Amino acid sequence: MGMHNSVVTTISSAEVRTTHMTGVVTDLGIELGRALYFDVTRNRRMERVKANWDKLKLHSLILVSFFGGGVAGAIGFKKVGFKVTLFLAAFLAFLAIRPIFYDLRVRWRLLRQPLG
Repeated sequence: MGMHNSVVTTISSAEVRTTHMTGVVTDLGIELGRALYFDVTRNRRMERVKANWDKLKLHSLILVSFFGGGVAGAIGFKKVGFKVTLFLAAFLAFLAIRPIFYDLRVRWRLLRQPLG
């Protein structure tokens, strides 16, 4: 999981961490700190501290989605049982169809290109 997280973090320029919420909460805290920062020195030589609002929204959405999914999964499992996971698996498979076909199309094009 750490390797997966480091690869996604590197590819996304540290915008997204995927395997655990501690990184998301840390990044959310950093951006909240930047958003609430008040510069009392007004030093012109130093770069101003600015919050990255897009990153703040992204991490907030990831955290809320993670929490909401956990609550929905727990309630669904309690009310319906194991069958609720079938719906979730089908939904995830539906979301994965487009990227899978895109990857297959790109790989097919690369295989058809002449060498040299």
